[in-house]
Order: sequence, then structure tokens, then C-alpha cells
Amino acid sequence: MNADLADLFLWDTNSWPLPQIDQVRLNLGCGEQIIDGFVNIDFLPKTKEILRWGLLNPWPSCLESNVEMAFSEDLLEHFFYGEQLYILCSMNVALKERGVFRVLTPDLDKLMSYSSGFSLSRNANDWLVRTMGARTGGDALNLGMRFSGHRWLHNAKSLEYMAELCGYRKVGTTCAESILPEMSRLNLRDETNSMSFANDLVKERRIRKWQVKPTRTTNAELIEEVAPSIQLYHATNEDPQIMYILPKELAVKDIVLMNFRGTNLSQFKEHSFAKVYLRLQEEKSIYLDSTIRSSYTANILSVDQVRLKLGAEEALNMVRFDPGEKAGDYFTVGPLEIFWREN
Repeated sequence: MNADLADLFLWDTNSWPLPQIDQVRLNLGCGEQIIDGFVNIDFLPKTKEILRWGLLNPWPSCLESNVEMAFSEDLLEHFFYGEQLYILCSMNVALKERGVFRVLTPDLDKLMSYSSGFSLSRNANDWLVRTMGARTGGDALNLGMRFSGHRWLHNAKSLEYMAELCGYRKVGTTCAESILPEMSRLNLRDETNSMSFANDLVKERRIRKWQVKPTRTTNAELIEEVAPSIQLYHATNEDPQIMYILPKELAVKDIVLMNFRGTNLSQFKEHSFAKVYLRLQEEKSIYLDSTIRSSYTANILSVDQVRLKLGAEEALNMVRFDPGEKAGDYFTVGPLEIFWREN
């Protein structure tokens, strides 16, 4: 078996091998930028000082309310919208009250402005022209949005909306100066040499997390327990279903996201089938688009998708997840992760 290939379809809880769990400072997606006094984490650690960490894997529970501050640059844009929600919610759970998550990321408004004012004669020496071959403003826009794995860019308004969903107050700053001295002047890029913009996200409302085990799986047979909390199933019917009963009824307005852990191992097409039922009725179901996820094991539904079907004033006490629609499919099943805002 190819272990590296298998890893794409499994997940794990990020470990915390360090003795310190209080007053932790995190540097997320550090690459080669190691910051003294911070725990530097990356999914591909390049030195022994860097802690291996998958941001879309469950975060260690021992860090809950123990992280003092966190820094990231050129990170968030490499994840799709729902995945960014997952990262911001996980960080909220980990942060102390009033803790700060500093985010430097490309500004979509700056990129669009650059594109609309693009001229090949005026911009002939620009990096996108010289290195990437941009010849029009449309080329520049697409290259800037997709360069090096960019998946979802923000402007100030969209980042503020996402931050508020995840319990933060957004404070706009320069790229060099944070509201906290410890995170000032750590930036690699600034307003003069890039399209970056910087914000300090201050935790103002607590996000809670439930990890709900499957209550019942129907129209499928269990093959084996692959790893703790990961089961492999074989669909015996065209409609395999996984039911989850929540610990208590939860108001839709308090939900931020739901993440159904699992992977269909028999479908690799662009529009692979996965579906969530918020009620046991077809009109209350939602298809999950596999083209806007970078992790095979994360099937994320945002609160805005839920509100379109139920409305903010309704409540949930159970949900159903259909990982496929074909008899004979193989799929893994794991817990349902729910992040919700505490009143």
C-alpha cells in the first residue's frame, strides 16, 4: 500500500508533544519563517523545530482557551471558504478570551483594481508580466487569484463578515504594525511591494465545538475500523446514509459550520456526490460541491447554506449525511464536527 496516498483519505488529530500548553503563541503555516518565542507549525515541516500540523485536521483539545496569540501570512488564501471557516473557528476555540489572530493575506480589491487599470506597456516590468506571462488585465486577475495554490481571496468587507461569524472583531492594521507589539514587524510583504493587507482578529465571542459520533449507518456494511474514529464501509444499496444525533437541540443562528468527516473512495469525478439532509425531506437537503474543497476528508457546510434551507430561527437536533449514491461504493465514516457560537 502507498502510505502517502492513503494519507489523503484519512485524518488525524494534530498532536501536541510540547510540555507548554498555557500562554502559547502560534505561527501558522510558517514555511521557512521561524519566529522566536512562537510554536512554528506547518503541514510540511522543513526543519526539526517546526511542528507538523494539518490545519484541516482536528486541533488538540489540550489547547482550548490556552493560546495567547497567533500569526499567519500568506496562509488563509490557500484554503477554500468553508475551510477558512474551519481554521478561524478552530483558532477561536484555542485562543484565550480577547486573544488575537493576526492575518496577512492578498487583498482582492487591490488585485481587481490592478487588473482594471492594467496596461502592458505601463506594467511591462511587473512580476506577473515578466514571470507568469500576463498580457491583459484579465490574465493578471486570474493569475493573481490562482497563483501558487490561491483558492479564496478576501477584501476588507468579506474578511470582516467571516471574522464576525467566527466570533472575532476585525481590526485593520498596516502590514508592519499589529495591535500587539509581539506580532509587529514580522511581515514578509507590505503595502509597497505586494497586494497584501493585514488585520488583527480579536476574539470577542466564544466558539464551542462538538464532535458527534455517527448514531446509525444504513444501506452499508462495515468492512473494518481503519483507525480510531475512522470506519470503512461498503454501500449495499444506492442510498447509503449516516445519521447523527446532536447532544442537544441547537439553534441555526448559533451554528457556524458543520464538517462531516469521511471520504468516498469510489468517486473521483469533478462533481462527486455527497449530500446533507437537515430534515428528512428532499427539499431540506443540500448537495456538497467537491470542487471547492482541498481536503478529501472534510465535507463542510456553512451556516449560510443551512439558513437558506431552514432559516435562522429554526433548530436542529439531528442531521443525515449521504456520502454517495451508488451501491458498491467504498467510503469512510467519522465524527460530525459542529462549531457554534456561545451566547
